[in-house]
Amino acid sequence: MPPRYQCHNLANGWSWRLLGANNRTLARSVRSFTTVADAVADSRAIADRAEEGRIDILNENGTMWRWVFFLDSEARAISAGAYVRRLECTRAADRFRTWASRAQQLSEPAVFPALPRTAAPITEREAPGARGIRPLSSSEPLRTPPWNAVTGRIAM
Repeated sequence: MPPRYQCHNLANGWSWRLLGANNRTLARSVRSFTTVADAVADSRAIADRAEEGRIDILNENGTMWRWVFFLDSEARAISAGAYVRRLECTRAADRFRTWASRAQQLSEPAVFPALPRTAAPITEREAPGARGIRPLSSSEPLRTPPWNAVTGRIAM
């Protein structure tokens, strides 16, 4: 099946998600919408402007990585899950940008029951620094534990 957008009926409104060809969720909307038409309109806006948006790679509490897609300085899409490695997160963000504009839009959105959210949504009031999530500047070195080359283990 080709990559596609789907709309879901959540407990607090409507949301969209982008599914890959393997049926795994590549991205989801940051916020929920009052109507399904609003969710569809937002997914179409993402598809139309995927190339011009900004993607930030964020570090959660020093252990996990997540990407956020911004249009006009507003968070609009977020990775479906967190990643252990920054490289995995960066590759997932690249896949999102590649497939967001090519994904199939449904003329009549499929309606699905409420899905469990795997991560707390970023609301309009939250800044990237909220909940321990902060952007990693390119000048800031990654903190890795000291490695003992002789034993092949982390030095304690």
